[in-house]
Amino acid sequence: MPTEPPVITRLFLHPPLLQWPFELDVFQKQAVLRLEAHDSVFVAAHTSAGKTVVAEYAIALSQKHMTRCVFCRYKSISPAHTVCLRAVS
Repeated sequence: MPTEPPVITRLFLHPPLLQWPFELDVFQKQAVLRLEAHDSVFVAAHTSAGKTVVAEYAIALSQKHMTRCVFCRYKSISPAHTVCLRAVS
């Protein structure tokens, strides 16, 4: 029997750095919370799962803290995502 992923119970102590017009999936929330805790994250998911949301947050957070962020991709991303990541970085 498959188990459900754990429910995110921790709330941000401050408003999130970025907000989206949609509810984040559990894995996105978990990644964002880990980034906020100054941990590294590695996100691997199927195409169109929403990995770029985590990348956008990591880039914005690295700019806020004036640190570096590494974004690796296996295949090319869509032109829309390229524009979005340039705008964030």
